[in-house]
Amino acid sequence: MLLLCISALAVCRSTASGALGFSSAALILILSAAVILVAAALVSLKLSEELMKPVYRLVRRFKASGEDSANNAAASVYEELEPVAEGADKLLDETHRIVGRLKKEKEKFSLITENMAEGMILLDSDKTVLSVNRTALQLFDPSYDTSSKLKIDEFTNDTRLLDIIAGVDNANSSRGIMKIGEQYWRVFVNKAEYAGKYSVVIILANATETIKSEEIRREFSANVSHELKTPLTTIRGFGEMMENGIISDEAEVRKYGGTIFREATRLLTLINDIIRLSEVEEESESALNDTVDLLEAARDCEEILQTKAADHEVTVEISGNSVSVRGSRTYLTELLLNLMDNSVKYNRPGGVVRVEIKGDDENAYITVSDSGIGISEADKERVFERFYRVDKSRSKETGGTGLGLSIVKHIVGLHGGKLSVSSKLGEGTRISVTLPKNNFGGENEND
Repeated sequence: MLLLCISALAVCRSTASGALGFSSAALILILSAAVILVAAALVSLKLSEELMKPVYRLVRRFKASGEDSANNAAASVYEELEPVAEGADKLLDETHRIVGRLKKEKEKFSLITENMAEGMILLDSDKTVLSVNRTALQLFDPSYDTSSKLKIDEFTNDTRLLDIIAGVDNANSSRGIMKIGEQYWRVFVNKAEYAGKYSVVIILANATETIKSEEIRREFSANVSHELKTPLTTIRGFGEMMENGIISDEAEVRKYGGTIFREATRLLTLINDIIRLSEVEEESESALNDTVDLLEAARDCEEILQTKAADHEVTVEISGNSVSVRGSRTYLTELLLNLMDNSVKYNRPGGVVRVEIKGDDENAYITVSDSGIGISEADKERVFERFYRVDKSRSKETGGTGLGLSIVKHIVGLHGGKLSVSSKLGEGTRISVTLPKNNFGGENEND
């Protein structure tokens, strides 16, 4: 620049008397300076680009969000920027490792929660829904958009659930039971605090079987108490009268003594049936190791019931083929005995009980039908309940406990079978049982 000025002045002096004046020289000088400034600007721009390349490279790596870069940001960097580039490179790598680890943890958490049989809802301190797993969505709102961030009272209007959740406002946890449709759910609500803030975790566990079992147990206990109380009261009353000499006539003693004997027998039968039902309910499939010929078992039951059938003037007919299944010989014989005994007890004089045994490659089929009093439509749904009797007065006369068909139902369930009943009042009853052969192999089949 200085050389350019000196040259311009020299030109002005040498040409002061010539065609060019001082003003022309100044113009040349200004134009030269402008050219030099433009050139300097271009050079500076090029140098700036070279200087910022490493920085731009770092920015692109950050934007790549975890994508691997073949070029190291610290490579080809001006000496003054090397510490910055290296530090940024290490920070970026560490960030990628942390993000990757968090991503894997999130995927693992999602896999667990989405496959839980329990429902899970996560709320923040404002009761806004942050997360809902698949089970909870199915219970409350399958169409809910998990990104909508609704309040819990907007997500569901179930007042019982909202009341249980409200319990954590003054405590760290809350518990309760709610009914959704035909199912019962235990609700566990816990508050999780962190850094002065808290979230609410809601777990819903299906308790339908447990609660229904508790109801059945309570009902069973009440029924047992009632059933035991009736014969014991009779026995005690007549025994007390005989002890105090109120009943002294020999004929009366024989009469009331017979009543005491029958009530004691009924009481013993009831206790045995209760014990038997309890045993069947607690039995496992590991005990089903016998090879049982159902036709042979039916004929054994026919012999056992021969006297009772004759007393009731009922004929028992056995037909079908020899079909073997794998199971418990004791339980399957009891199943047939209970079905045939009921058909004899609730039949008419001159009636018939027909037992048919059939089978195919996979299942065995037992059908017990009679020409007895039949079952009404209302009673048909309840005949397999414990202590339920279609004809209570007749059950007392015949010594029935109301547990026989309940025992049958549990034996069929233990063997993985199916049970059905068809009947018309006054026209008889037909009970059908299907039992899987459990891949017996067919070596004893003659069907």
